[in-house]
Amino acid sequence: SSNSPSRRATGAVSNGRSGNAVQHPGVPAELTLDGRFLYRAPPAELDLEGEVVITPAKERPGFAGYHFGIADEEVSATREPLEGLPQTDVQGKATLSIALEKLPETSGLLEAQFLIRLAENGGRAVERKLTLPVAPKTAMIGVKPLFNGKSLNDNDNATFEVVFVQPDGTAAAQPQLRYE
Repeated sequence: SSNSPSRRATGAVSNGRSGNAVQHPGVPAELTLDGRFLYRAPPAELDLEGEVVITPAKERPGFAGYHFGIADEEVSATREPLEGLPQTDVQGKATLSIALEKLPETSGLLEAQFLIRLAENGGRAVERKLTLPVAPKTAMIGVKPLFNGKSLNDNDNATFEVVFVQPDGTAAAQPQLRYE
């Protein structure tokens, strides 16, 4: 029967790049799906469906503890269906090229969660997720508080580390950076 454990599909979705890879707006993400049935032949020529969800990101890879953008800015998540996805090949694999076209306006960081479903012949679907940070359009300033809590006592000094980060994620010197 198609519901037996031996016919259950599994799989993985990856982008084949390092863990710090970023997704650039308008540049297609090259994702690879590797589907397989447990104890059986690969899930050949099965349909794929999916969507991409863009949400505010809490951190930028490589800059733990730094805050980017306006702190209290409200950004709504967006969800777009992925159209025209290929079927898996005879080995149960597929390569997907997905470009991020519509991004929410924000001064902060975004991430893209790719949700890909492999539809089995019996009607069930197996979903896999891959989340990538979205590269900002411009360089950004990150601020890292060097004190505990959300407030200070009277006469305490607030100290911070500041970093200037290029869209590709590299820190850059910014000797003329001023604050008020």
